[in-house]
Amino acid sequence: MAALWVAALALRVWTLRALGRLWHVQVIHREHQPIVTAGPYRFIRHPNYVVVFAEIAVVPLLLGAYGTALLGSLANAVVLAGRIRREEAYLHTVPAWRRAFAHKARFVPGLF
Repeated sequence: MAALWVAALALRVWTLRALGRLWHVQVIHREHQPIVTAGPYRFIRHPNYVVVFAEIAVVPLLLGAYGTALLGSLANAVVLAGRIRREEAYLHTVPAWRRAFAHKARFVPGLF
């Protein structure tokens, strides 16, 4: 579990470095939406959400809080599902994003 947590932290750093000033907690509609295709975005659409999911699952498991890991992960999945739908609904209106990410999986390269 500790190795997964370290991997999630490394993915977070890589993701935030790729996004730079474009990282934000809200979906922001911009007239000229920049498209980030560097870093982990070369492989998947939503690396930051992979990090969030991993952290919410792994940190409680490191502490032996199995119920918290399960319930937290389920609650997080519900919240992220809505957020990702809203984010992608906006991004699908941006032709450059559609071209860059149409063939990429959301979370796991080649799978999902």
